[in-house]
Amino acid sequence: LGDLGPVDAFPIQIADIVVTPCIWNPVTTLAASIGLNPWTFSSIEHANFTQILWDNALLPGPGPTEYRFRILPGLGHEYPSGNNHPTDYVPQYYTWMSQFTR
Repeated sequence: LGDLGPVDAFPIQIADIVVTPCIWNPVTTLAASIGLNPWTFSSIEHANFTQILWDNALLPGPGPTEYRFRILPGLGHEYPSGNNHPTDYVPQYYTWMSQFTR
C-alpha cells in the first residue's frame, strides 16, 4: 500500500509523495545522510514542477547545505539496467558516487 507499480504514474502532490514509501524513504534518507533534518522541509506545488526543499541542518557545519527534490509532470523514468539500454550505467554511477563520503 502506498508504493508504485511498474506502470503507475509518479505522484505530483506533496500529500501523495510523503505517503509513497518508494519515493519518500530514499529522499528523506538522503537528506539525513547529508546532515539535514529529514522532517523539516518546505515545499512548492507549481504547474511545471513539485519541489521539496530541505535546508535545516541537524548539526552545525562549515556552511549552508540544501537538498532540492523535484518531480516534473509527464516525465518518465526508467533506470538503465544493461538490458533495457545498451550501456549499463550502474558501474559508472557507482564509481562516480564512490568519491563522495558522508
